[in-house]
Amino acid sequence: MEVYIPIGSLIIAALALIVGPYVSWHVAKHQADTSLRVANKQIISPIRHTWIDTLRNRVAEIISEAHWYYVAGEEDQFSATDKKLVFLRRQVELMLNPAESDHQELNQRLDAVVASGMGNKDKGSFPDNVQQATTVCQGILKREWERVKTEI
Repeated sequence: MEVYIPIGSLIIAALALIVGPYVSWHVAKHQADTSLRVANKQIISPIRHTWIDTLRNRVAEIISEAHWYYVAGEEDQFSATDKKLVFLRRQVELMLNPAESDHQELNQRLDAVVASGMGNKDKGSFPDNVQQATTVCQGILKREWERVKTEI
C-alpha cells in the first residue's frame, strides 16, 4: 500500500505538468480571440456605419438632383448639375460591391432615376424609378445595419 502513494503522487504530478499548461494555453487563446473580436468590432463597426450614412446621403443627393431636373425641365447642355450627378453616380458606384445582386440593381435603378429625371424618353417613369431605387437602397441599408448590430 505504501508503494502506491509515491506512484500516485508521480502520476498526479505528471498530469498536472501536462494538463496545467494545456488549460492555461486554452484560456489564453480564448481571451486573445475575444480581445481580437472586440477590437475588430470597435474598428469595423464605425467604418461600416460611416459607409451606411454616406451611401444614404449620396443616393438621396442623386435622387434630389434628378428630381430638380424632372420638375424644372432643365435642358441646358452639361450644366453644373449634370457634372454633380455624374460625380455622385460614380461615388455610389464605387461604394457598392459589384458581386452582390442588390448592389447591381441599385446601380441600375439609379441610372434609371437619372435618365428619367433628365428628360429622356421615359420622363413619365421618374416617380416609379425613384420608388424602386429607394426600395432597393433601403434593403441594402437595412441588411448592412443588421450586420453592424449583430457584430456589436
